[in-house]
Amino acid sequence: MMSVKDIESLKGIGKKTADALKDAGFANLEDIGDASIEKLIGVPGLGEKKAEEIKEQARKRLQKQAREQEKTSETIREFKPYREDKDTVESQKTKTTASVIRKPIFTKMAAVFIILVFAIGGIIGYSVSHWVFTQETDQLQDQIDQLNTEITNVSGNGNNTTQIQDILAQIDALEEQLSNYSVDNGNATGNATDQIQDILIQIQALENQLASLNTSSTNARYRYCDSTLPDLYDDVHGAIVGIHAYVVQYIWGSPLYSEIGGSGFIYNFTGQQVVVTNYHVVEDTVNITITFSDGSSYPATVLGADPYADLAILSIESQNTTFETLTMVSSSTLEVGDPVIAIGNPFGLEGSMTTGIVSQLQRTITESLAGNYAIANIIQVSTPINPGNSGGPLLNYNGEVIGITTAIIEDSQGLGFAIPSSTILKEIESLITTGSYNQHAWLGVTGTDMNYELSQVLGINVSYGWLIASVVHDGPADTAGIQGGNKQISIKSSYTIIGGDLIIALDGQKIISGDNLISYLEAYTTPGQTIDVTIIRDKQEMTIPVELGARPLPN
Repeated sequence: MMSVKDIESLKGIGKKTADALKDAGFANLEDIGDASIEKLIGVPGLGEKKAEEIKEQARKRLQKQAREQEKTSETIREFKPYREDKDTVESQKTKTTASVIRKPIFTKMAAVFIILVFAIGGIIGYSVSHWVFTQETDQLQDQIDQLNTEITNVSGNGNNTTQIQDILAQIDALEEQLSNYSVDNGNATGNATDQIQDILIQIQALENQLASLNTSSTNARYRYCDSTLPDLYDDVHGAIVGIHAYVVQYIWGSPLYSEIGGSGFIYNFTGQQVVVTNYHVVEDTVNITITFSDGSSYPATVLGADPYADLAILSIESQNTTFETLTMVSSSTLEVGDPVIAIGNPFGLEGSMTTGIVSQLQRTITESLAGNYAIANIIQVSTPINPGNSGGPLLNYNGEVIGITTAIIEDSQGLGFAIPSSTILKEIESLITTGSYNQHAWLGVTGTDMNYELSQVLGINVSYGWLIASVVHDGPADTAGIQGGNKQISIKSSYTIIGGDLIIALDGQKIISGDNLISYLEAYTTPGQTIDVTIIRDKQEMTIPVELGARPLPN
């Protein structure tokens, strides 16, 4: 009859699984061999595959034990103990009557006792060594079981490189531990050697499984959140439109029509389906039409526009049709490095999709249509943007709008800009209901970014902020007493106006540059609001309250 220890020695069975088998009533290999697969699967930690494996192992062990017992029985039957002939013994006794009888140094009992002592000592030593060995191998087997579970979890994760490397490191540690154990126990029995070999085979299997996972992950479709990029495109492209319109110029009294193109997307604002796009796409245009990916087209008109944010909202003249729409979320939680997607019609190539990341936040760009005022709080992206992309959605990997693509720098690569969705969400109600938006806060100053060279010329130890070059007469800053520059100097062949105040903070928020200042005003202030402007004047820091105005309309 085999014992519980025999269960623990089965390949692939750690101490936890062995304990679970015992708790389920399996006391020996016979119980496992006789049990059905269904009953074994009911034991925690055993799946169908492992249940079949240990049942087969138990069957083979029992057959091997039966063969060994049969051989032992045959040996016992063939063995005949030696018996001396009685007559021969008596004859020998007669012949040696006259001889001197010598007693042996050790009696038979003493010899038996010594043999027993050595045998018992060997058994005890082997038992202790085997117990230590069993404990060690049980721990190794439990670790392998844990790694198996981790590999199963990793296989369901498309982005698994880091986890795979971590598991490989754990496997390396297991191999080193097993190698050290083998060296320290060079006199291990054949059974111990077999168990070590079994564990090495399992470790190799784990490494092969991980290698397969690593290879499959490189061939996997790129996944982020719960969908692949092709799935995401299928979900959103039906709500993205191409915009076509004409600009009319009169030459000698005759109209000359120039076709322009751009992109946009359908958005549901409180039940009203509108098109969101850039202002510069539809500025001074006529005969605007929008075209969907299925080829259907509809006329559209401008509901509202804001040149300072390069935003325009279009009304679709055929409102009897229900269109697919996109969801818009706030861009305020975006971080540098977040992945983004742009979809539009570059060079008239309908439905083109490109990917990239957020390269930087709180940029400003200057466009002539905004009267040379800076468009603030812009998202800089590495996503390729080309003519025709303008007005198309910038999406996160959930397919939600976080901005609209608006501009590129000519002859640049991997450098694009987008209006943030937080600006769109703030303005869209006013654009739809009133046709305009006039809540851009205005300080009424011009200036230049502070740097180290300027700080050395001015003799101050502050190398950040915005150095005021001029203030608008009777503007908010002028009224509050903020001073502009009064002297022009040349630094490294560049002319700079100095002598004005250096703005270093607004309402306690550190201002690093002009981009930073204008983006703060756009995101956190409104006309009529009073803010605390911290400046450095004559090497002294001071704070001046300023009531902000509204930007004048662009020329």
